[in-house]
Amino acid sequence: MEDQAPTTIDKYICRLVESVLYDSPKSSLTITEICDNIESNFNLQFDVLEIENAVKRKARNRIIIDNKTYRLTVKTRDLLKKQPDMLSVLKKYIVDYRKHINANFDENDFLELILKYLYYCFNSNINNFMSLLQHQNNIILDTFSASNYEVELINGFISWDNDEKNKFLYSMISFSYEYCMLATKKDSLLSQKIFKGKKFILDANIIFRMAGINKDERQYVTNSFIKKCKEVGIELCYTSETLSELYRVINGQIKYIKYITQNQEPVNYSLIQQLNSSEEINDFYEIYYKWSCQPQNKYNDYISFQQYLFRMIQDVISDIAYLEIPNYSVGYNIESFDKKTESLKKYKLQKRPQKMVSAESLQTDINNILYTLSLRKKNYGQSLWQIKEFIVSADQLLTNWAKEVFPGVPIVVIPSVWLSIILRFSGRTADDYKSYCLFLSLRQHRTEDDEININPVILLSTISQKTIDKKVKEKIILEIINNKEEYTFNTKEDYTISADKAFDKVLFELKAENAQIIETLKFEMNNQIRQKTKENDIEKELKAKQTQEELLIKISKKRASDKVACFENATPLIYILWGLSVFLWIMVSLMFLYQINPIYNFIVSILPPSLDSLSLKWDFVKWILTILTGAIPAVLGGVLKYLGSSGRRDKLYKKYYNEAKKAIAENNGVK
Repeated sequence: MEDQAPTTIDKYICRLVESVLYDSPKSSLTITEICDNIESNFNLQFDVLEIENAVKRKARNRIIIDNKTYRLTVKTRDLLKKQPDMLSVLKKYIVDYRKHINANFDENDFLELILKYLYYCFNSNINNFMSLLQHQNNIILDTFSASNYEVELINGFISWDNDEKNKFLYSMISFSYEYCMLATKKDSLLSQKIFKGKKFILDANIIFRMAGINKDERQYVTNSFIKKCKEVGIELCYTSETLSELYRVINGQIKYIKYITQNQEPVNYSLIQQLNSSEEINDFYEIYYKWSCQPQNKYNDYISFQQYLFRMIQDVISDIAYLEIPNYSVGYNIESFDKKTESLKKYKLQKRPQKMVSAESLQTDINNILYTLSLRKKNYGQSLWQIKEFIVSADQLLTNWAKEVFPGVPIVVIPSVWLSIILRFSGRTADDYKSYCLFLSLRQHRTEDDEININPVILLSTISQKTIDKKVKEKIILEIINNKEEYTFNTKEDYTISADKAFDKVLFELKAENAQIIETLKFEMNNQIRQKTKENDIEKELKAKQTQEELLIKISKKRASDKVACFENATPLIYILWGLSVFLWIMVSLMFLYQINPIYNFIVSILPPSLDSLSLKWDFVKWILTILTGAIPAVLGGVLKYLGSSGRRDKLYKKYYNEAKKAIAENNGVK
């Protein structure tokens, strides 16, 4: 069943999608909502890309995709409405069967029994399955728990001469087959063998997605991947280079926000989206807008916003292992490093020329790759399963470049690839029988005009030169959105002319509502000049906070790692303890049996007087020796193992981090 064509499985996935769309109270769902509903309704896990690809290939004319949401066509919804679910039909035949044999049994209990039996048939030998197809009295083996009376009822129901029931039973078997196709049965031993010892080094973009900074949909996909990695025992890490990249990006994005807002109250991000629906809103701007709308926060307070972002990152990385790695841009291999950095830069600019490439980000990528390669050389792996170390990144260009430059087993892999592999080998469900029963509850089965594209960043920057009033800005944007044909945005000068035109129109309309607005606008330039005097001090403080937070994490991680380092390789010491215990047991036993003094006299002197024979004394000595030589190494070994464990390292890191944060807060006078 597992070797069927992907398109066949796509068809079954589409049935699940149709079911959750039909049962949802909402008219349409996003792809992440569909994944969530499939997991909650059917206890089955799927990757977002699996769902997207299945719908594109097999749901034509049945499911409509519009603005990243999915909905059923009217025809499909009407068809599903007319079709009853499988369990309701099965219960109807159970009622008819009870009347047919004039028996007295609980119909719901018998329904549960039939489901267990069908599930058993699909998870046992071929003879049970074939007898089910042929409506024969089935020999139920001991592994299926049922009383003689229940066995008689099941066999009677299967062999009951009813054409409609028999046709329905075939459709039940077909549905069961579809379930087997979808839900690869979990093999924990194979899963542990494949993924044991694997180490995934997470890129900065993955950590940002885990923190929810790159759209909710991406956070859902990434966290699903992280959850499955932890379930199968994959070690998750991030490097010192990635940590620096995280805080460098945050600092750069705050500068970007300052530029487009001109230190003024931010405009609603949903309005900006309407300016150009094909261009995504900057994630940090969206977070900043939502953050500044909270009553306890104040726009223009970039220090507090920076700390808010730092906390989001800290909440994610606190449970991930930290790796201090060398900077390969310094030293004897600097020429090779520079060549790789330049190669990656050219590749990215060639594939996506409209996007800027940061030199620092390029260096971070190359450092992470070279470090991962150094780990691979130590382990001598050759295949995907033997090699333990991989970089996980959402940067498709980095992934493709790495494939070209470093042929063989990929070194940089996107999360969805690994998630599909993990689901394939670890299973899609934690409760196979529950998922099977839920699966059987399934029912039987604009033309885009030429648009004026507006660059939101240029327009916002231009409008900010005209006014600091948030409401006026939003009115200008709405004016442009509603009357696009009256404005042009081909050149930078067009943006200035269009902004002036829209501004004048809005200002004219506002005069009647509020005459004081004109006076307010006169003072804007003076306010902007005064604001400029503060910017340099704010930027210095932001940089200091970034460096402080980065050092705090590095020092806390190092202190915790140093604390457990001497105990991490305690296994040989534990073996030595056991060896010494065995040696002690043998030596004391020999001294006692051969009555070697002074040990023999000492042992006899501490024994209870009631032990008057040598054999009783020997039995007592053996008992005491066994307890002492077994308990002491076990206790000491357990203590040593805990002292060198990753769990203790994580606890120490959180302790040191919180202590340092508290000390800094107290030093700054924060209670």
